Amino acid sequence: MKLFTASASPFANKVRMAAQLAGIDLEPVAINAAEEPTELTSANPLGKIPCLVLDNGKAVYDSRAITRHLHYRFETSLYPDDSKPEAADVAVFEALCDGICDCAVAWQYETRLRPEEKVHQPWLDKQWGKVMRGLEEAKKTLPPIGEE
Repeated sequence: MKLFTASASPFANKVRMAAQLAGIDLEPVAINAAEEPTELTSANPLGKIPCLVLDNGKAVYDSRAITRHLHYRFETSLYPDDSKPEAADVAVFEALCDGICDCAVAWQYETRLRPEEKVHQPWLDKQWGKVMRGLEEAKKTLPPIGEE
């Protein structure tokens, strides 16, 4: 399986870390999504990373869909059993962390890709406020990591 990725993408890094934790080998393929390479857009019409291309050619995209796919296909312990009450807590925590990353990426795009005279500081401040509130919330509910 190959994973279209970029080192700066928090979502691609999430998938890579999950695969490593679960002992799953993925072939990373560095992609500049901004250039919309055909190799990526033919697998994911949205042209976004991460995008996992399975051995049969089928593509799975979005970090949540990919990590869920890896969990079920390889019967890992990345997620709790969906029938357990803590499954909802894990889903909310994942949504919180993904939301923090969404806001941080949006902040980066605004500061790096827009002409300086068009950067809207109130919008940047709003995104950064979401990042900081999200991190404070995440600190309250960090799950145990490693051996207990």
